[in-house]
Amino acid sequence: KKWSEIFNHLLSNDLMLKVKQVFDFLGYRTLTIIAIKRILFESESVIVDILGKLIKQKYLTEFTYKNAKHYVSSASMDRSIQLIESEIDKMHEKNKLKRGFNFQQLFNMLKPFRFSEPFLNRTLERAIKSERITFNGSEYNSSTASKDDGVTKIKQDIIKLFRQCRYTVPDVTEAATRLNIDIKTLKDLIVSLTQNGELKSIGAKFYLHQEMLDELIEYVRQHFKEHKEIDVGVLRDFTGCSRKYLIPLFEYLDSNGFTERQGDVRVAGTNL
Repeated sequence: KKWSEIFNHLLSNDLMLKVKQVFDFLGYRTLTIIAIKRILFESESVIVDILGKLIKQKYLTEFTYKNAKHYVSSASMDRSIQLIESEIDKMHEKNKLKRGFNFQQLFNMLKPFRFSEPFLNRTLERAIKSERITFNGSEYNSSTASKDDGVTKIKQDIIKLFRQCRYTVPDVTEAATRLNIDIKTLKDLIVSLTQNGELKSIGAKFYLHQEMLDELIEYVRQHFKEHKEIDVGVLRDFTGCSRKYLIPLFEYLDSNGFTERQGDVRVAGTNL
């Protein structure tokens, strides 16, 4: 609309027309009753009456965010879902292995469109309910990107590598080289696999496949049924690892209560 038309609407005595104009101008933002009162200099009872009529007409949508009622143009909310899908898909075109985006990342991504936090939160709720956006508990994704088999294939390759390496697992840098993917992407996918319980962090740089970790803990458990202590040599013979890998393995066992260090040896921990 032309600015002259907007100005004329705001000068009109038709309050409903004024409220509509305010919300049309807002775009991807919301207003509370207090904010509307400040804009139009009208009493709360009059504002509430107008908002109620516009909600019945489905012109506006009402929702609660952080214990306050918010109002937004229904048309803007409908458009916003498609916009979010489009922006997510654009980011996936740049990085096809990106598994998703947390709320703050989405909020920053949509800054050029002036999304408010309450508006984005409500839009994501609607998009998830309509299955146009997926949410895994921490990250959002478009439904189309979530079905991308490329990510699944790379995850399978990561799992295969860590299974084959058993206890002599590569650090993130070495694994990225072997798999021919960039380190940042690998870190993102390893975090996802860790959250799913397929990999386990055993130090700042090393990850172990859950099957190998279960096998290791069971070996240590059986060892202590016949021996009072375990040393580096015993664990080296079982795993075939050098000291480079044995140190983080023992540190993991110690920190999780499976073993307890006493000088140069370990004894059974409280969680074994």
